[in-house]
Amino acid sequence: MIKNIACSVLLLVLVASGCAHLSDTQIADPNSGEKPGFPAGRVVVQEQAVMDSKPLTLEPERATLLEWLHMLERHDVVADAIPTGLEDNASVTEYSDADPVSSEAEQLLPPEKVQQRLLQLDESERERRELEELSPAERTKRLLEVEQIEPVATASVKEVEGADRVKRLIGIYARTLGIYDEILDEVQIGPGYFARQARLPRWLTIGGEHRTRFEHMNGQFRRGLRAVDQQLALRTRLFFSIQDILDPFRLTVELQDSRAYLTHADSNVGTTHIDKTEIQQLHLDLIFKDFFGTGLPSEIRMGRVNMDLGRGRWIARNNFRNTTNAFDGLYWKLGQPGGFQSNTFAVWPVDKFERALNPFLDDNENFLWGSYAALPSLDAVPWLRTELSYHGHSNPGPYRDFTMLGYRFFKHGGVKEWEFEVESDYQFGKISELANFAHFHHGELGYTFDYPWKPQFLVRFDYASPGFDILYGRRSFELTPTGILGPFQRNNLISSGYRLLVQPSKRYWIFFQHRATWLADPTAPWVGTGLRDPNGQSGSFLGQTMEIRTRLQVLDNLFLQAGYMHFAFGSFARNAPESPVDRNMNYAYFWTEFMF
Repeated sequence: MIKNIACSVLLLVLVASGCAHLSDTQIADPNSGEKPGFPAGRVVVQEQAVMDSKPLTLEPERATLLEWLHMLERHDVVADAIPTGLEDNASVTEYSDADPVSSEAEQLLPPEKVQQRLLQLDESERERRELEELSPAERTKRLLEVEQIEPVATASVKEVEGADRVKRLIGIYARTLGIYDEILDEVQIGPGYFARQARLPRWLTIGGEHRTRFEHMNGQFRRGLRAVDQQLALRTRLFFSIQDILDPFRLTVELQDSRAYLTHADSNVGTTHIDKTEIQQLHLDLIFKDFFGTGLPSEIRMGRVNMDLGRGRWIARNNFRNTTNAFDGLYWKLGQPGGFQSNTFAVWPVDKFERALNPFLDDNENFLWGSYAALPSLDAVPWLRTELSYHGHSNPGPYRDFTMLGYRFFKHGGVKEWEFEVESDYQFGKISELANFAHFHHGELGYTFDYPWKPQFLVRFDYASPGFDILYGRRSFELTPTGILGPFQRNNLISSGYRLLVQPSKRYWIFFQHRATWLADPTAPWVGTGLRDPNGQSGSFLGQTMEIRTRLQVLDNLFLQAGYMHFAFGSFARNAPESPVDRNMNYAYFWTEFMF
C-alpha cells in the first residue's frame, strides 16, 4: 500500500516536472488558433505546421519525451505517439492491438487529441529485442521519427497543393495508397490491407487499385460518330516503392492496365480509354532533408514520373479518364506545403499506344518544361494562398511552340466559411492556327453552411480564348465527366454555373451541377467535336448541362460511384454545318473501385 502511494506521488512529481519544460507559449491562447490543452511543441502542431508554415521546435518535445521515457521504463511500456488522423495508417495501426497499460502509465498520456499509444515490450519478439537493445536516447529518437510522419489520412488535397498532391495520388505516404476523388476534390486514403496482411517491412510499399466503370450515352454531338454509345472501362494499377532503407535514394514503380469492352467500330474510344499493360511510373529519387543548408527538404525524380501541379488544370494525374498522363524526364521539388514550395520539371509527355508498350523517349515531338511556385502566406492575410507558374512547350511542327505564364489566388473554406479561387494564364508564341496569343480565366466563390448534410454551394465562371492550348490537365472535376463524354475543353469556351455538394451520411455524398456554355468566338471550332461555322451564322450557344453524381464508401477500401448528365443542346450544336444533333443527350455511368 505504501509502495503504491509512493509510486503515485513519484508519478505526479515527474509529470509536473515534464510540464515545467513547456514554455508559456505552449499554453493555448484563445486568439492563437490553437485548441485548449494542446502543447504547441507536440504532434498536433506538426499538423498545424503543414497549414501555417511555421517552424516546429523539437527541443521542448525532446526534453519532455526523455522524461516520459524514463518514467515509462519503470512500467515496462513504450509510448508511441501517433499524429492525429493516422489511426488507419498501416505503419502505425499494426500496433493498435497492444494490451492495456496500467493506470499509472495512463496518467502519462498527453491531451486526448494527440492520442498517444502505449506498447508493452512483449508486443512481439522482434520489437522487444529491438527496444531492449536501444538506449533511452535511441528510443527517444525513434519516437520522434514516428511523430514526424505527416498527417495525411484526414487532410484534403486542397490543403496540400503542388507536388505533395502527387504523393497522395500515387500513395507514397506510409505504405497506404490513395485515389483522387473528383467529387470531393480530395484523396481517399486506403487502409493498406495488403501491407498489413503480408507484414511488409516499413521501407517497402506494395498496393494497388482496380476500377470497373460502365458508361452509356444517348445523343451525339461529335461529327461522324454513332448516336448511341457505350463502353465497359477497366483500369488496374499496381504500385511498388522502396523508401528509407536506401536513403537518400528511393525507387518507385507503377504498372497500369486500361481496357475497354462493349464498344462499337464507330465509338468514341481511343488512347484515352485503352492502354494495355503500361509502365505508368518508373523513377529513381534523390532525397535531401536539408537542401544545401537552405533548411528546405528536396526531392529529385528521374525517369518516368507523374505530376499533379497547382489545381491540375494544365498538368495532372487524371483519374476519371481511363488512361493516365505520364512524363519522361526530370522532376524536382523544393520546399514543403504551407510555406515556400517550387516544382520544376523538364519532361517529354509519353505518347499512348493502345496495344503496345509506351516507349521511353522514343522520338517524342513534344517537350515540356517549367516551374510552379507556391508562396508563403503573408501575416496580414494568412488565409490567402498564392501560386505562380511558368510553362514552356515546344514542337517541331508549325504550332504548339509557346510560353505560358500564370497566377492563382485562393482561399480554402470550411463550415460557416467562404472560399474562393481566381486563376489566369497567358500563352505567347506559335500556339495554334488560330492564335499567337491566348488566355484563360477562372473564378469561383463558395460557402459551406452549418446545416445537416453540410451543404457547400459554389458559383463558377470560365473563359478560354480561341486557340488556347489545354496541355495535359484534367477537366471532369469542374466541367463535365470525360470518359466517352467530355464535350468541353478549355479552348474557345465561356461557361458559368453553380454546384451543390451535400453529405447525407459519413460515407455518402451527392453532387449536383448546372452549367451554361457558349463559344467564345462563334466562327472558331467547338474543340473536340469536328463542328465549326466559319461564317458564325449558327450562333454561339452550345447548351446547358445538368448533372448529378453520388459516391458511397461501402468499406474502407471499396467505393461505389454513379452519375447522370442531361445535355440540352443550344443553337450552335443544332445548327452548325454537319451537326449530328437530332435530340438532347443523356449520359450515365456507374463504377466500383477497390483498393488493396
